[in-house]
Amino acid sequence: MNSASDAISSLSPKKPRRATSAEQTADVLREAITTGILVPGMKLQEEALTASLGVARNTLRESFKTLIHEGLLVHEINRGVSVTAVTIEGIKDVYGVRTLLETNAIRSAPADADLSAIRAAVEKGQRLAAEGDWAGVGTANIAFHRAVVELARSQRQNDIMRSLLAETRLHASSWGEPKMWHEPFVPKNRAVYEALEAGDRPKAAALMEENLQEACHYLVTHHENAAKDLAS
Repeated sequence: MNSASDAISSLSPKKPRRATSAEQTADVLREAITTGILVPGMKLQEEALTASLGVARNTLRESFKTLIHEGLLVHEINRGVSVTAVTIEGIKDVYGVRTLLETNAIRSAPADADLSAIRAAVEKGQRLAAEGDWAGVGTANIAFHRAVVELARSQRQNDIMRSLLAETRLHASSWGEPKMWHEPFVPKNRAVYEALEAGDRPKAAALMEENLQEACHYLVTHHENAAKDLAS
């Protein structure tokens, strides 16, 4: 992708994807971040994006405000709006909140909770891993964690998780080899699902907390090493 507008145009087969309100425009941009199309540091040019999305400049700016508030975008005087850069503090913060949301959703899930979306995400991740489609595995992983939080049956928590997952994808976007990042968690997601299916909520919550802590450690270590390499 050469620019954010090129990236946005690839979001769906219907190019360019249309957005008619600031909220919908924010959804499109957030999705682009979540799926790794918009990457840290990418500058978002207003003129190109209004044309790609079919929205007015004021609508686009309102959507920018929403995503800046969520921490996904940053505005710098004389430089405009760009996708937020990754920081170690940001990684730790996101994973801390995610751990609270996801483990609570598991522990509070009703006995008759519908696990079909979780199962589908796990099975898709396994299939794509076998095919070597590691970008697809990453998208399936996002779907898995989103489905876990949906067990809480709270739209507010779903909305918070949507933003957190977008930030998570930002954090992982600089990982050079996606296989190294995603492969260890394919069987770990399966283990969480199997514990849920067996009705063992405490085990599923414990496994999820362990997985999130491990992911956080991986990312922090990766970015610490990257910073050392830049400084050397």
